[in-house]
Amino acid sequence: MIFEEIYKKVPEPHIPEKLPIELSATLFDKEMIKLISKANNAMGAYKGFLMNTINPMLLISPLVSQEAVL
Repeated sequence: MIFEEIYKKVPEPHIPEKLPIELSATLFDKEMIKLISKANNAMGAYKGFLMNTINPMLLISPLVSQEAVL
């Protein structure tokens, strides 16, 4: 096959339409603020745990290996 024949069979990429996003209701939602704060605290605790661990790659390397297998 030549390049032009292969190129004709390639479908056009799908470009989704932009969604209208209204963030004002979300930014002032008390439940959303609680969830974001809880996630932020958990990430900070995890970062502190990794900073105080002698070799953090011992914890991260199994996750990297699992991701590579998937």
